[in-house]
Amino acid sequence: MTKKPQSITITAKDKNDAKEQTARICINPSINAAMILNKTHKSLEPDLIALKEAVDGELSKVLKGDISAIERMLMAQAMTLQSIFTSYTHRMLSAEYISGLQVNSKIALKAQNQCRQTLAALAEIKNPKSATFIKNAAQNQQINFNQNSEKNNQNKSNELLTGNNYAPMDITGTATPSGINQELATVEA
Repeated sequence: MTKKPQSITITAKDKNDAKEQTARICINPSINAAMILNKTHKSLEPDLIALKEAVDGELSKVLKGDISAIERMLMAQAMTLQSIFTSYTHRMLSAEYISGLQVNSKIALKAQNQCRQTLAALAEIKNPKSATFIKNAAQNQQINFNQNSEKNNQNKSNELLTGNNYAPMDITGTATPSGINQELATVEA
């Protein structure tokens, strides 16, 4: 039994409409996934349109909030990665040469790390962290500052230079030394 090549048929009004529909088909996530699934499971000879509809069904569930497929997928990936880790660890322990030991241990440890990350993602989905809200103290200070009287609107830097509690600045220039307090005069070496 020979199977005829699978294709997606479009009905277009004109050449531009055909181009637009083809572009939409090319970026459609369900069709892209179906095409890849079709190639990776070639020995099963899956139907492209049936695959697209199955992917659409899973996407619809996720959009409605049912993430059980995601959880199943992550768990299956974690189990697969654990299997890869175990297989390459066994190969590493059986290696006769250092190069085999290095290559197999590198692959085993990468699979182990990916498995850990996959399980962490699954744990985060199952038990999401609660949001933490931190009150912004600077914003509250700004609000309080603006709520005070007009006195706060004055320029504080100018305020420090005026008033009876502060001595005036000396702006007369360099003073000449006087003969007072001779005990503190500079000592020659």
